[in-house]
Amino acid sequence: MMIPLGVLKAQTLPVISTEADTVWYYIKFKNAGAVLQDMGEGANLMTQTATAGSKAQLWKVTGTANAYVITSQNGRSISFSSSALVSQPMHLNLLLLS
Repeated sequence: MMIPLGVLKAQTLPVISTEADTVWYYIKFKNAGAVLQDMGEGANLMTQTATAGSKAQLWKVTGTANAYVITSQNGRSISFSSSALVSQPMHLNLLLLS
């Protein structure tokens, strides 16, 4: 679940950020109370208790509705490596299945 910073509302597709309009989200898993956190270059992502304004916990979505790129305020994007999500300066395209 992606929660826009400061807003709680019904689950919808995320707003795709642009250079002119950036929307930051906390990424929270449906059955957990913690949010996704960028743990640093090359480190596995972890879930942590939400901390207001934490750059490591705020994420924007760029790309297209068929190929998202999710990037933390620290500037690292999510990529998939083996069976673990890691934070790297790479992009992961998330494909929506119909």
